[in-house]
Amino acid sequence: MKRYLGAVVCALVLLGCAVSHNDLARYQRTGSIKVEASPDPSYDYRFTFYNTFDPGVFDGGNTDDRLKAVNMILSDRCQKIAIIEENMYDAGSYGLRKKEVYHIKVTCNR
Repeated sequence: MKRYLGAVVCALVLLGCAVSHNDLARYQRTGSIKVEASPDPSYDYRFTFYNTFDPGVFDGGNTDDRLKAVNMILSDRCQKIAIIEENMYDAGSYGLRKKEVYHIKVTCNR
């Protein structure tokens, strides 16, 4: 029984560990992630991330999750992506978590 329960827990954890293109599309629709073409020729895109937390799927406050999202969103437009600037702004708090906004400037080699 313990072995079965351990296998079920492990499978559930593995299923929820990766953000998908559908998840990213939902975050963009809800405004948790915004992607804008750059008005400045020194970079190509500006991403805005709110530290939205979707347990086991995505944490906008996590650097690795943000970088994975940038790469996935631009994968069909760019062969190589370079982050040229990332800034975090404190936007207050909600519950026990700080509300943070991240702006990321990206260059894209096509």
